[in-house]
Amino acid sequence: MVTLQLVSDTLTPELERMHRALVDPGPVMRTIANVLDRGVKRNFRAEGRPTKWPRLAASTSGRKVTKGGKRRGSAHILRDTGRLIGSIQSRSGTFFAEIGTALVYAPAHQFGTVRAGRSHNVKIPRRPFIGSSTQNPSEFRLVAEDERDAIRAIDAHILGRSFIRLGG
Repeated sequence: MVTLQLVSDTLTPELERMHRALVDPGPVMRTIANVLDRGVKRNFRAEGRPTKWPRLAASTSGRKVTKGGKRRGSAHILRDTGRLIGSIQSRSGTFFAEIGTALVYAPAHQFGTVRAGRSHNVKIPRRPFIGSSTQNPSEFRLVAEDERDAIRAIDAHILGRSFIRLGG
């Protein structure tokens, strides 16, 4: 058998760097967690991506105006106090990237419900703020723009380049 060995001052270091990047995916997982975090913030700013969230019910909008005609809270959907968006946390480790919130009312907004309020008969429509949710409460799909960012982050990590996303 004849064996040839490729010797290259350029290619060999590139392949070694790619190998190291694949052996320790922790840094790319941190980048992906940041991509997830930015995506959630974009969802709040846009009030839904790619599909806009349902508008507030007239009864909810009406409660946001006081007797003097002044506005109480935020006119933006899901941002009345800022507590929900402020509770979003992302984490990463060697082999995972995740995002979520510990607020007990968050699933009602993410997935919608017909049993909200003191009387448990208030309907809240789905307003997925973390990605684009599926019907399974433990999974979600990335909005296409965030998925592209995650793929670019992985490519940049493997190729040893920095990943910078401009804009919001």
